[in-house]
Amino acid sequence: MQNKSTKILLLCTFVISTLLHVSAFAADDSTSATDDSAAVEDTANPATADDSSTAATDSSVTTKSDPATKAAPATPAPTTTTTTITTTAATPAMKTVISDNVVNDEAVGGEKTVFTKDTNKVFVVVTTDQVKPGQVVKSIWIADDTNGAAPANYQIDEKSLDVGKDMNSDKNWVATFSLSKPTAGWPLGQYHVDIYVDKVLAKTIKFTVQ
Repeated sequence: MQNKSTKILLLCTFVISTLLHVSAFAADDSTSATDDSAAVEDTANPATADDSSTAATDSSVTTKSDPATKAAPATPAPTTTTTTITTTAATPAMKTVISDNVVNDEAVGGEKTVFTKDTNKVFVVVTTDQVKPGQVVKSIWIADDTNGAAPANYQIDEKSLDVGKDMNSDKNWVATFSLSKPTAGWPLGQYHVDIYVDKVLAKTIKFTVQ
């Protein structure tokens, strides 16, 4: 009887020892699993941090490129406007007389503006005190409309006279311009004479041949 009790006691002790051993083994496995999980988490975190660092670096590159992309446009150079003022020489005042009979720069019988085709010569007397020595006074004779005998506004002739050195403001400068009859006579029509002083038109005198 005693031997049987001893065997039972030994069996119980073996079972208890086995259970304790299994429990300890399970606890060790749990701790190991926890450590492994922590290790996995620790291993994953650095990678995440590295990715974050890489993203931050990429963002930094982008940020640095933005100022160049959005650079303010250069201020345009100021423009300068130049205004050119052209002055025209004053037109000298003058008196003119047109006639077919002039003696010593004087029109005999007064002024005439209508002539015949047989008029020997047409004269224009110019009187002015507004020219200076060295200037040039010029007459240009124009046939405006001669009914086809000449082209319209046809220049017949021009003549120039120099203002003498003895000219001064105390006296008038007087000159006579003239144009002789063409061989076949004056074509009927409208004419005029332009008087210039140094390329400035000073006077226009119209006349008619009929």
